[in-house]
Amino acid sequence: GEVLTVDPRGPAAGRLRAGDLVLRVQGIPALMAPPLFSQLFPGDEMMLAIQRDGSEFSTSIALASPPAQVLAQRLVPLTVAAAFWVIGVGVLAFGQAGAEAGPFFRFCLVASGVLGTGSISTVGPIWGSTVFNILLWFAGPIAVDLHLRFPEARRHSRAMSAVLYGGAILGSLPFLLLGATGVRASAWSQLVF
Repeated sequence: GEVLTVDPRGPAAGRLRAGDLVLRVQGIPALMAPPLFSQLFPGDEMMLAIQRDGSEFSTSIALASPPAQVLAQRLVPLTVAAAFWVIGVGVLAFGQAGAEAGPFFRFCLVASGVLGTGSISTVGPIWGSTVFNILLWFAGPIAVDLHLRFPEARRHSRAMSAVLYGGAILGSLPFLLLGATGVRASAWSQLVF
C-alpha cells in the first residue's frame, strides 16, 4: 500500500516518505501481509520492500507503539458497535412483540459486526477481515429488509428478498471459500472487489 504520512518522531522518519509504495512486508506481498501484523509487537524489526520514484529498495524499521490518540480513535468503532449491539438486544428483549423487532435486531447485529470486525480487519486475526467482508455483503439486504418493515410493514415480494439475499450469498461466497487474503490475492480481485 501507499505510505500516506510518516511520523517525524517515529522509527520510519528518514526512511519512508509520503507517496512511497510498500511492495512487500517480511517478503510477503503487501496485499497478503495484514494477517502477519497480529504477530508483530513494538520493538520487533520489520523488513519492507519499498518503491520510490520508480526504483525499489529495502529497509528495516523497528515497530513502535501507536500514540494514545491513535488508540483512542481505534476504539470509536468498537464503542459504536457495542451501542448497536446493546440497542438491538434491548429492542428484542424489552420491545413490543411484532414483525419489526426481528429485522431491527438483525440490522443492529450486522451493524455491530461490520463495525467490530472492520476495526480489527487489518491488525487482528486473519478471520477478522473475512468475517467483515461477509457481513458487509449482508448489510445491504438486511437494511432494505428493515426499511420495508419499519416503521410500518410494506408489501414486498418474497422474490425481491430472494434476489437481495441471493446476491449477498453469491457475493460473500468467495470470502467464505477463499478467505479475505485469498480473494485479495486472486487475479480478478481488482475487477470485482
